[in-house]
Amino acid sequence: RQAFMPGPYIAVYAASKSFVLNFSLALAAELENKHIQVSVLCPGDIKTEFQQNANLEGFEVNSKITLKELARYSYDKFILEKETVIVPPETQKHIDMMTRSGSPMIISRNLFKMRNMLAKKIGKN
Repeated sequence: RQAFMPGPYIAVYAASKSFVLNFSLALAAELENKHIQVSVLCPGDIKTEFQQNANLEGFEVNSKITLKELARYSYDKFILEKETVIVPPETQKHIDMMTRSGSPMIISRNLFKMRNMLAKKIGKN
């Protein structure tokens, strides 16, 4: 989701995701005539051991999609459907919900408030 919206507290991370998305779209357009397919996967939150291994208790992921399901979905979208931007349905729902909530600045302020509350909750702020 970070590629599609502002990222208070994780600004560089969100900006790098946005760069990868837009760079991939540009490459896809440039290479299309050469029959080279470029895709970008925007998986959203996927439950792995990352939070535990990174000592990020309190930032648990409530994803409904497994890594195996994500791999299958991505394969189908890339190989069978020739999609350029691959976003699982659950992630797309979150993106749609967030972007419907207002202007980019309102979204940014709301994300800041949410992340600030989480940071205080786990003692990181």
